[in-house]
Amino acid sequence: MIGLAPSAAAAEVLGDSLGVRAENTAKFLHEHHHGRWNLESGQLVLVDESSLAGTLALDRIAAHAAEVGAKVVLIGDWAQLSAVETGGAFGTLVRDRHQVPELTDVRRFAHDWEKTASLGLRHGRPDALKSYNGQGRLIEDDAETMQDAIYTAWRADRDAGLRTLMIAGTGEMVAELNERARADLLTAGRVEAEGVRLHDGTTAGVGDLVVTRLNDRRLTTGRTWVKNGDRWQVTHRYEDGSLAVRRLGKGDQPRGKALVLPAKYVREELELGYASTVHRAQGASVDTAHALVDPEKAARELFYVAMTRGKHRNHAYVIVPDPHEVEPHLDQRGPLTILDRLAEVLGRSDADLSATETLKLEVDRHTSLSTLMDEYDVLARETQIDRWATLLDVAPFAEDVADDVFTSPYYERLEAALARHEAAGHLASVALNALAPRLTPGDEQTDPAAQLATMLDQATGQLSPGKNRRRRVAGLIATPARPIPDDMQTALDERQALIEARARRLVNDAEQAGAAWLLPLGKPPSVSRARAQWQTEAATIALYRHRYDIGGSSPLGDAKSIRTPEQAAERRAAQAALVRLRQLSTRTASSQRPSIDQAPRL
Repeated sequence: MIGLAPSAAAAEVLGDSLGVRAENTAKFLHEHHHGRWNLESGQLVLVDESSLAGTLALDRIAAHAAEVGAKVVLIGDWAQLSAVETGGAFGTLVRDRHQVPELTDVRRFAHDWEKTASLGLRHGRPDALKSYNGQGRLIEDDAETMQDAIYTAWRADRDAGLRTLMIAGTGEMVAELNERARADLLTAGRVEAEGVRLHDGTTAGVGDLVVTRLNDRRLTTGRTWVKNGDRWQVTHRYEDGSLAVRRLGKGDQPRGKALVLPAKYVREELELGYASTVHRAQGASVDTAHALVDPEKAARELFYVAMTRGKHRNHAYVIVPDPHEVEPHLDQRGPLTILDRLAEVLGRSDADLSATETLKLEVDRHTSLSTLMDEYDVLARETQIDRWATLLDVAPFAEDVADDVFTSPYYERLEAALARHEAAGHLASVALNALAPRLTPGDEQTDPAAQLATMLDQATGQLSPGKNRRRRVAGLIATPARPIPDDMQTALDERQALIEARARRLVNDAEQAGAAWLLPLGKPPSVSRARAQWQTEAATIALYRHRYDIGGSSPLGDAKSIRTPEQAAERRAAQAALVRLRQLSTRTASSQRPSIDQAPRL
């Protein structure tokens, strides 16, 4: 049996744990390419941290093993970070193969609640965050405060003799944490002020903790050699820029012999070791871990790895965005809690997919119902741009308001509001004549285009539907006003046909699955003409549910969950379809009752 892993550090851990020879995959493939290392028949090859292994590397290893009759076992966690190079093969195998062996018990954590909660993070379930929050593991504040907090906690754990990690999502955040840590240690007199300039702009001197970033087998202590991810303490600085270092052991204390890192290696391949990127931390197992999280950039895999390194404690220090850095004219979301911010992180995945999965995903996306609806919306808007500009150009705006309307970041919202007003059967010109004079020049809080869009939507909701209502695709999506250029009309018609066919398929799939939301629609009639009408109306509701991700047994979901004026308008269309369905059900039931003459005599 031999062990392989994408990194030399992971290979060392694997070899030490199992007492077998282990190497990194790049070294093995290099030696194999030159005919020096070959697998043998009956040999077992364990590839650890396989999610980090490149697809081509795994393919070469598997092909060689198959050729000689060896067996390859891939070990890893598909929910962790992917390979730096082309990856995704391990995740594909896990998802596509049946009965993949999995560990059934989480053994790393000292606390039972964290075993369950960590699995929730792994699968992206926001409910798991409540456990971490309840245990005081989640903290939020501005970036500077969080940098102070994470360093203070990390230093306390290190001083207590614990093996601890300070983790951040990007190299920039790591460099900032490293500089903060070094500045505090310098004030405390624990590191020297002078030092060697490193590639990321930081400085390393005697007393500093550093991490090596490049494998170099020529640099050895006798027992082992310098690997990417190894952590050291600087014990001496030479005039030529080289550094003497000792490897860190338990409690981040130096142990073993010192070795000298050449000046070129120090300049190009050394970093301060107080903080680590998530990629470098993957595979590490420590007593405590402290993760600095930027919810605007982090994804599920980063957060999951960062929050599962510590045996006893894992803490997240969540950066709250500076409100002054948000564009004042852009839509502002309501106040977000720390759970809201991290739920968005869990909902964001940047895991690599294999080439096969990527191809299938792109084909599905191109022909998916959601894509067809998005394309229809864009095409419909394009056909009306000039018409809306003409109407707004002659609208009776007050002085200085017209320019603000046309240059507003809310202009597209205004166009959409005009389209909804017309779709409901009302004349946009009449509404503009009534509402435009009421607008005032905008400022950061009262943008005139946003004001007008809001007033139009309010009027649309308050007025009864007009006689000139627009036809709707599948009874749901309003069609644009004509005339429309022939090529645009053809594109719209093609997508309308596909959308309506997919909507009918949604109904058929729901019937076969016995979906609970169909019950309130009434039983489908047996008469072909009535059944066709039932399917048409049901398709409108099915399309609404798909478009707005409605779940549960209620056909239209909770009215309180409506988020946009567009959804409100389309919910009214779906509600009308539901009313017609119930009327159809009543008529069908009445027609099937026996008349008095047909009633059986007693």
